[in-house]
Amino acid sequence: MKDTIQYMHVNNYTDEYLEQLKNTYESNEPLKFDTYSKVTILPAKEDIKRPWGVGGVLDSDGNYISTYENHVFGGKYGFKKPEKTVVEEVIYIPIAPKQWGHFIIDVLCRFWWFNKEEYKNYKIAYISKDWSSDGISGNYLEVLQLLLGENVKDRLLYITEPTVFEKILIPSPSFTFGDSYHQEYKTIIDTIVQNAHLTSTNQLKKVYLSRTGIHQYTEVGEEDIEKLFQENGYSVIHPEQLTFLEQVRVLQEADEIVGMSGSNMHNIVFSRDNISIIIINRAGIFNPPQIRINKLKNANVTMLDAYDIDMYKKHPHGYGSGPFMVGINDKVLEYSKNHGFQVYYTEEQLRFIRKLNVKKYYYYTFARFSVRAYKKVFKLLGIKK
Repeated sequence: MKDTIQYMHVNNYTDEYLEQLKNTYESNEPLKFDTYSKVTILPAKEDIKRPWGVGGVLDSDGNYISTYENHVFGGKYGFKKPEKTVVEEVIYIPIAPKQWGHFIIDVLCRFWWFNKEEYKNYKIAYISKDWSSDGISGNYLEVLQLLLGENVKDRLLYITEPTVFEKILIPSPSFTFGDSYHQEYKTIIDTIVQNAHLTSTNQLKKVYLSRTGIHQYTEVGEEDIEKLFQENGYSVIHPEQLTFLEQVRVLQEADEIVGMSGSNMHNIVFSRDNISIIIINRAGIFNPPQIRINKLKNANVTMLDAYDIDMYKKHPHGYGSGPFMVGINDKVLEYSKNHGFQVYYTEEQLRFIRKLNVKKYYYYTFARFSVRAYKKVFKLLGIKK
């Protein structure tokens, strides 16, 4: 694994990133099931403070089991006495959000038992507020089918009402947000790729994973960086427009993958080992899971700080919020010069583009605030979107 940091700003963020690289992260601690009897599972429910909602597991005395709670999910709420009881022993996945990066990390990491004969017929209970009544679907279901078989849908129990379970097994995570990963997680990923049975097309060796088709008012200026890479030989891919199998084929065949920091670059778990990647940093804060993914894949990593450092100093945002302003700054120009890129903008044009992006940034800020405000009002009034 090789890490290139010369295209990062000199600041505390870079210093912290270098410190994190010193850690190995791989854990040999045995993975296990936590077992609970006569529990009540509360389905996930909207909450103003927690993006993934509230809900979870109550023990036999009605006490909330907080072990699986975090800052984005979990908590007890009032409910009617459950009318449904499940007698059979099941495996329980604490939360299954409809968010790709979190699904391939936080959800898949609890399936390390997939190849153990004694669990092959177990039902799998889960909660989430994100799915329709049919539960996990689309690319998310396709991932589980490649791991557990075509009939996995028949094993999934989407909990949509308070339900009593005689016994549940909760698997420990083989990949955690800030601490460690286990080789079992890599086995999960490798098995999914192997079961895809891909045939080579020998195409798209240099790939740019774009977020410009996702309209979430998150990144300002990515289209300029995308154009720069595209004009210098990179194929632009919008992962959300592909089936999962199509995504895996692109990731497996690529020699080099470029993308904005975040969920898009988490996708490299499905690439080949020793892959070369360029992570375009959209903020002066690193993404903890990405470092461990890079180590897991033994990736050759180039960190490229494209975020507008002046705007970020004025308006720092947490990693999952935004908006973030990026552009063809001094670090991107330095990278372009060192790698023989043609830059089709003059200095005057780049200054003009930045002025436009500043205006767009404040529009995005207003738009995101308005959307969040409306969502909070809807939640308070009990209105479903």
